[in-house]
This record gives sequence, C-alpha cells and structure tokens, in this order.
Amino acid sequence: MAIDSPTALHTVAVDLGAASYPILIGRGGLAELGERLLERGFKRNTRLLLVSNADVAGPYGPGLERSLHQAGFLVESLVIPAGEAEKTPASIALIH
Repeated sequence: MAIDSPTALHTVAVDLGAASYPILIGRGGLAELGERLLERGFKRNTRLLLVSNADVAGPYGPGLERSLHQAGFLVESLVIPAGEAEKTPASIALIH
C-alpha cells in the first residue's frame, strides 16, 4: 500500500515492558478506529467517552465519532479547555 494511500497506517511500538503498546499513525486512521477496536476484541454497544479539547475535537471529533458509531459503539464526547493548566481534579470529576 502506498504511503499516501487513505489507509496507510504505520505502527510505532512504545516499549514499556509489561505495559507496552502500539501506536498506529497515518492518514485514515481515525476513520478505521471503530473497526480496529472490534478486531482487537472490543464489543459492540460498549460505551465510550471521547475526551478532547476544542482544538482537536473540532477537526477530528466528527469523523472519529462517525467511525465508532458505525462500528456499533455508544459514544459520548466531552470537550474540555486546552492546556496543561486544565488537567485538574475538577476536569477529572467531569469524566467520572
């Protein structure tokens, strides 16, 4: 698959021993996320909460939500202000 193909994804391994995980990077990744979660064993009708800031949610949120909904996930979004100063117990309380 060509690197500029709509679904060309590259895997970067984050090596943390027992807590290691892969990161998929590339064009089209968000559009495929719902199906990729199903492939990894997530079940349809699982409730998901997308937490983001407006700078990211604006351009990427709708496509990501669409991918997750189409795969059968129950999705809600929470947009919080951008910046490290906003990562507070109060913003965590909004999630829980």
